[in-house]
Amino acid sequence: MGPTEYWNSTEARKAQRLYVSFCELAASALDYAEGRVPEAHKRLDAVLARVPNLTPVLVMKAQWLTTENKLDEALDRAKAAVAADPLSAPAHFALGVVHDRRRETLEAANSYTEVLRLNPRAAAAQVELSRLSLRSGDGATALKYAQEARQAEPSSLDARVALARSLIAAGNLSRAEADVSELLKLAPNAPVVHAVNGTLLASKNNAAAAKAAFDRALELSPGFLEALGGLTYLDLVAKAPARAIARLEPEIAKQPTSAPLLALLARAQSAAGDQTKAEQTLRRAVSVDPRFTAGYNMLGQLYVQQGRLDEARSEFEGMVQRDPSAVGPRTMVGMLLEMQGKRDNARQSYEATVKGNENAPVAANNLAFIYAEQGTNLDVALQLATSAKQRLPDDPSVDDTIGWVYYKKDLASLAVKPLEDSLRKRPGSAAALYHLGMTYARLGDNGKAREALDRALKLDPTIGGDEAKRALSSVSR
Repeated sequence: MGPTEYWNSTEARKAQRLYVSFCELAASALDYAEGRVPEAHKRLDAVLARVPNLTPVLVMKAQWLTTENKLDEALDRAKAAVAADPLSAPAHFALGVVHDRRRETLEAANSYTEVLRLNPRAAAAQVELSRLSLRSGDGATALKYAQEARQAEPSSLDARVALARSLIAAGNLSRAEADVSELLKLAPNAPVVHAVNGTLLASKNNAAAAKAAFDRALELSPGFLEALGGLTYLDLVAKAPARAIARLEPEIAKQPTSAPLLALLARAQSAAGDQTKAEQTLRRAVSVDPRFTAGYNMLGQLYVQQGRLDEARSEFEGMVQRDPSAVGPRTMVGMLLEMQGKRDNARQSYEATVKGNENAPVAANNLAFIYAEQGTNLDVALQLATSAKQRLPDDPSVDDTIGWVYYKKDLASLAVKPLEDSLRKRPGSAAALYHLGMTYARLGDNGKAREALDRALKLDPTIGGDEAKRALSSVSR
């Protein structure tokens, strides 16, 4: 094929179209970066009209729409990018970001995990997975991903910040202090570094220095949410909610659709004793962002405190309908049903929550306890409680459940240690004392049984019903 024939061929025309498209992509990116947003979208849309399945263009479009908070459109574009090239790590990352912004945590984590399958050294995905793990309370996994991100990109500020956050959450303050000190030297004008420093100092109970760090973050980036959250925390610890409210209200006037900011204000209003305003603010938060799970959680807790359990359950059931994968709301539905004395309904709710979900430790623990109380599915109960222990290693209620399941399985010798661990962590728990007293009685240690059961019934005369009273009478002879 000669030069003339080639330039007239289908392959050449295709190559020319791609070359022009990528030139337009670069020009669009420049327009967007310089604030010519309508022109940038117009250029990009023209490229997509010519080549609808060009993955880099779809990714860029999804990123812009995410930045502009047009999340439904962004989701469509990100999904199209993944469909056009399932092996594109940037496409999966863009999809993860959209899911994250839509508060679809499970889907976001799945997308970031797929990025790592395609590129095991993708530090950006490791940072995001660390953040999601930290938010869900899984500190060990958060630290693992942060360490991997730090190894993959030692110079990445995001990776280093993620590692510092994970170390603080893990309670390794000396190591975190060394890392944060280095970050302050490397990036002295990065607001996020000063905010993390504030969190570290607050963890060390140095309120004055923490305030200075958060204030510096706000100087560098006015309205920075993490710094505002840190200052609000300090105010509430100092029992100065009015100060927090005075700081937050002007910020909300500037950012009226920020659900997390509204949640901070509601927390301060509640601490000030104004539950009516707190409820109004939380309703506003979930109105501006219907996917804001934390707002629903706070609203539900407010209803619980006020004894409005039906309303609380309705709120959480609405959340489940909007996002069936949301573990927190599903768990809360079960807990509220238990509070209302509807144990069978609660059991069914917990069963639905843990089905196929390994990251629902509270629901797993509560379901295991119900099984133990009912004397059914005890082998399954032990599996559930043990899995909850892996996720919540320091939770005394999990220790109590494990011990009570062993007791119900007639393995009292195995029940003693977890029950004693539970009581040591919460010495004023009537339930822990009752369970331990019953276990001592079964082992024939009447003295310990009598002491535990007597203390349990003094704390709560209704604990254990007639069974506790009969057991105390028996070991007191």
